[in-house]
Amino acid sequence: VPYPFAIHQHQAANADALALAGAADICDEQILTVDWLVGYVADLMRDTARLAHMRTAALQRVTNNPASTLADLVEEIASSYDRRS
Repeated sequence: VPYPFAIHQHQAANADALALAGAADICDEQILTVDWLVGYVADLMRDTARLAHMRTAALQRVTNNPASTLADLVEEIASSYDRRS
């Protein structure tokens, strides 16, 4: 449930990335109710194959060294700006 008022919709972007990878589902805050959540969790608990797929997809997104991964990304973006100059 991405916070709809986040600046630049960064929570929605993060949620979209996880959903596209198959690691999560997105629920719009406008439809989130206790009844909806109970139904969603109950359905997931019955669908062990889907849960296994989501777990595998989530684990594939894990990095052992997130600081290093972020630093590499920053360097890659910085070098692309250097080439433009």
